[in-house]
Amino acid sequence: MSPIPQIQPQTRLAQSTFRALLQASAAPGVAVALPATATADPLLALATTLVDDETTFAVHGPEAVTLTDRVRLRCGGRPSELEQARFAFLTADDGGEALARLPRGTLVAPSEGATAVYLLDEQDDSAAAPRATLSGPGIEAPRELRLAGLGATTAEAILATRAGYPRGVDVFLVAGGRQVTALPRSTRMEVR
Repeated sequence: MSPIPQIQPQTRLAQSTFRALLQASAAPGVAVALPATATADPLLALATTLVDDETTFAVHGPEAVTLTDRVRLRCGGRPSELEQARFAFLTADDGGEALARLPRGTLVAPSEGATAVYLLDEQDDSAAAPRATLSGPGIEAPRELRLAGLGATTAEAILATRAGYPRGVDVFLVAGGRQVTALPRSTRMEVR
């Protein structure tokens, strides 16, 4: 009788992080807790879940070179410019500049659109944060969301990625490394 293989901690982390991303995608605008083990290094937890040796990715923001090397060494992904990235890890709000450069797919292959992951320090209830009303698949009644940690121009840039649906960019907002909120490209937004 052969021994039962043990699941490695890194594999377990990737599986539970993937479940959190799926749960967040199924209920756009609702914050979902990330696994406790992901909070120590949310960038690597998410990269381990999303990136493999055949995947292009970009890290944009402070310390991008160092973080790119960490992701490449851990996941084996292929670093690229934002215009070719399937996944983009955005470590700061740049007014939507990086988001505007990501691929949006084509009408024939909308799945070639990128996924942007904003790694925000914390998602607070700041009165200055832009607000969005969400509707669409997975949302029974219009849902309100404060886009804390993002400026108004970035909120408008997220809105612009929905203009050519089914083309577009899927967006995840990771707050303080503890929770994730999904804004799939199919989610309609009204930003104020």
